[in-house]
Amino acid sequence: MKKTLVAVASVVAVTSAFADVSISGNLNESVLTDKLGGANQSARTALHPGSNDSFITFNGSEDLGNGLKAGFKIEQALDLNNFNNTTIMGPNSAGNSNRETSVNLSGSWGFFGLGNQYQPVFFSAIGGDPMGANNLTGNMGLRGLAGVTSNNSLLYTTPTFSGVQASFIDAYGGSDTKVANSGNGYGYSLSYTNGGLGMGFGQQQSKNSGAIGANLATLGDIGKGQLVGAGAAITDPRVANGAVRNAAVADGDKLVASAWHIGYDFGMAKVSYYTSKYTVATNSVNGKALGISAPVGGFTLGASYGDGSNQGSTKADYTGYQYSARYALSKRTYAYVEGGKIEDTTNHSTRTQSAVGINHSF
Repeated sequence: MKKTLVAVASVVAVTSAFADVSISGNLNESVLTDKLGGANQSARTALHPGSNDSFITFNGSEDLGNGLKAGFKIEQALDLNNFNNTTIMGPNSAGNSNRETSVNLSGSWGFFGLGNQYQPVFFSAIGGDPMGANNLTGNMGLRGLAGVTSNNSLLYTTPTFSGVQASFIDAYGGSDTKVANSGNGYGYSLSYTNGGLGMGFGQQQSKNSGAIGANLATLGDIGKGQLVGAGAAITDPRVANGAVRNAAVADGDKLVASAWHIGYDFGMAKVSYYTSKYTVATNSVNGKALGISAPVGGFTLGASYGDGSNQGSTKADYTGYQYSARYALSKRTYAYVEGGKIEDTTNHSTRTQSAVGINHSF
């Protein structure tokens, strides 16, 4: 009994060390239709998050005095359908989260965090995306994004000076042991805001590890919403046994991702341009898109259109678009209809998705 009381007291002491602890999150689900067209065709209908992901977040903050604060963040992705998918921020194959989990210090000098944290280049890309990086195909401006977080990382973000803010990240990789320092990397971003104008640029460089390679086995997997890939919801039926046509990413290869965006909010509508590129050895995946969003009554409408290409041992050109209509049912809940399409104009195949669903934040 005494040991139990000591254990309970220890837990209480740890949890009460932070003056403010909050629980928040998001739940999203939709009915998704996914169609593949080309030499052969296939289709499916399934429950799948469309406009956003599902997750739960624990935030803590303690005032240390003299303007200094300590905090933590634990954000766990939730797979409502109990299967792994190719969302930009979904649970990994072990069922764990690849969202942010960190401890931090902040003050007038900026923010410093340690743990699994978002790469600055990610925000440089989605800053121009009118749909906010949803889970559907056709978003050409995000084709060059792959992983969006770095584990075992140190992150520093400056205060904002005259609209300018910078972030720097240094990462020490995962648990892979095949290549020395495999997964190590660094990145940075620079952003500027002034009234309705917003722009940003970022880059991330890392050494590929087996842990990453398992999820990004080929360049076909790197492009979000690609037509082919080991992790794709539908495998291209034109490729025997689900094999992919693009060059493999090997352990130890240097991966470089870059992205930038520029946009202006006119009040009646926000217009943006955003682009991203991912390279490894002599191979690359890139894309760019023009986006627009506008509030219309209780709706928020959005659309993007762009193109991109794969360059390397195999080459292909792509075009794609997305659309979105979200209706606010309350401050925390909206219903939506969203969709997108990507076309491989070189090999004459397409992938089309549409989703009708509900998103609730808490």
